[in-house]
Amino acid sequence: MLNGFFIDDEDLSYAKMLTTRGVLVFEGRKTGPLTQLAKTIFSAQPSIVALDYRLDEDPGEMDPADTYKASVLAQKLRDDAIDLPTKDFPIVLVSNEPQLDALYRPDKTAHDLFDRVYGKRFILNNRAQVRAEVISLAKGYQLLAAVNGNYDLASLLGLAADDKPLLDHQELQVAAKSAAAPHILARVILRNLILRPGLLIDDSDAAARLGIEEPSFQGIAGRIEGDASYKGVFAGGGRRWWTHKLVAWGEQILGTRITSLTAAQRAEALSVALEAPLAPAASTWDGSVDQLVAMACASCRLGTDISHSVTAFDPHLPRYALRKRICWNCVQTDRYKAQTPPLLIDETDQRVATRVLGLKRPPKVSGAA
Repeated sequence: MLNGFFIDDEDLSYAKMLTTRGVLVFEGRKTGPLTQLAKTIFSAQPSIVALDYRLDEDPGEMDPADTYKASVLAQKLRDDAIDLPTKDFPIVLVSNEPQLDALYRPDKTAHDLFDRVYGKRFILNNRAQVRAEVISLAKGYQLLAAVNGNYDLASLLGLAADDKPLLDHQELQVAAKSAAAPHILARVILRNLILRPGLLIDDSDAAARLGIEEPSFQGIAGRIEGDASYKGVFAGGGRRWWTHKLVAWGEQILGTRITSLTAAQRAEALSVALEAPLAPAASTWDGSVDQLVAMACASCRLGTDISHSVTAFDPHLPRYALRKRICWNCVQTDRYKAQTPPLLIDETDQRVATRVLGLKRPPKVSGAA
């Protein structure tokens, strides 16, 4: 069975919330002197560690040496893992949403220390999802540690020999060859492959590619052929699809380039072929099902198209990834600003976004959240 630590100076109840009986058990622990606590954690060889952002939130009678932020402890644990890479484990950040919103940004040094970042309210409202993700992290690290630095990307990602050229990107190959510990390669796989659309996409993007609403996609997901479902490392944290395989499956049915047809045309053709009623993805802006929907909005995760969306700013975009887009509906309602961290509109589309703010809303908007 997998075991983990949840470190907090105040509320240890989240250890129970993160626990999955019979699979992964978290033990709550109070903070302590940095070096001593890091040594205790590392020597216990946990499967995963979760840290509250502020380990100095309720200092009370604590010695000043015992008060520090999670990033300090995480850095010490990461440094220790470089020396003993086969003993590496994932580290998750947990905190109150206001703190994450104010302090957690991709350009902060601490950003690279954590495999996942969760707000406490998010954990309360999404326990099953979070539990699946932390279990996937723990199992994924075990897989990476077991190969002892011999990182074969194709094997780790579950790709067949014929698909290996898909990984012929210098950024990926250099990362695999130079990773001194599992957490270094895990960061690349999680951040650039799992959590960014590109070689892999999630259900929302997959539904948009097929031109259908996500509930309709859920109904046919089990019938998609060609090993399109991702089964590699960290796959248990949420379903992903190999983009090229999903597109090939769809185009085999449609008989043409998948995004050359409107959402309504794709939905109709797929409904006939699969003998299942599939709802076309309606534009979040004007409610039309006759748009060339191609991706899910980075904010609301509903299908959108190039003509009714703007580019999201991403200073760390790999060459093999796709730029995220924000639909006009989320631009005009400012919904995209509520993400953690907030999404930013790329300067190349800033004029478009400004114009959208002044546009009159359509009489009816179907599919908007």
